[in-house]
Amino acid sequence: VVLIDFWASWCMSCRKANPVRKTLYEKYNRHGFEIFGVSFDTEGEEWLSAVQEDGLVWPQVSDMKGLQSPVMKLFGLEKIPANVLLNRQGEIVAIDLPSETLENTIKTLL
Repeated sequence: VVLIDFWASWCMSCRKANPVRKTLYEKYNRHGFEIFGVSFDTEGEEWLSAVQEDGLVWPQVSDMKGLQSPVMKLFGLEKIPANVLLNRQGEIVAIDLPSETLENTIKTLL
């Protein structure tokens, strides 16, 4: 079960969601839950600093193209924060789940 988490260091809503993501990761990672962070930053130093400050220990990537990244179009994103949840078979089962319902959905899939 993988949560693809689309975010950026300058996005305050994204940063506010990071503690929830961190708690979910710590709670469910050993049961097969993974997070893959995709950042829409343009400044590597700011991005890496946010990763460290927020304690994001799961894999993170960024092409440093910001919201002009082709990833925005590839996933049909219009805003961040955004997320996509994949089941064990790699199928998309949810898009843009709010933090309040994310944990129950993860538990069901695990």
